[in-house]
Amino acid sequence: MRAAGLAAALLAAVAVADSDPKYAKGDVVRVYATHVGPAANPSETYPFYVLPYCPPKDGFEAGSQDLGESFSGDQRVNTPYEFRFLQDQDNVDLCERELTENDIVRVRQAAR
Repeated sequence: MRAAGLAAALLAAVAVADSDPKYAKGDVVRVYATHVGPAANPSETYPFYVLPYCPPKDGFEAGSQDLGESFSGDQRVNTPYEFRFLQDQDNVDLCERELTENDIVRVRQAAR
C-alpha cells in the first residue's frame, strides 16, 4: 500500500495557510490539516499524523488557530501538500515510504 493513497479512505480537515487568501496565478498554496476521522462519525477525530501520511520535507510546524479550533482542541499542522494557484498538476509524488505491518493495520482499522 502506498502512503499517497491513504487520504482517499478517510475524511481529513484541511485549511489553507491564510483565512482570507489573495493569490495570483502560480502562487504557492500551502495546506494545513487538523485531524482525521471516519466520514460516518464526524465527532470521532484523531490527530492528522496518527496515520502514516507523508511528513513535510521541512519538518513539522504548527499553524495558527482560530477560536473554534482552540475550543475543539484541534491543532493545525503543516502537510507536504502544496499547490500552485490556477495551475493544473497531475500525479505529484509526495514521498516514497515503506509501510510496516503495524502501519497497514492502523490504516485498515481507520478506514473501517
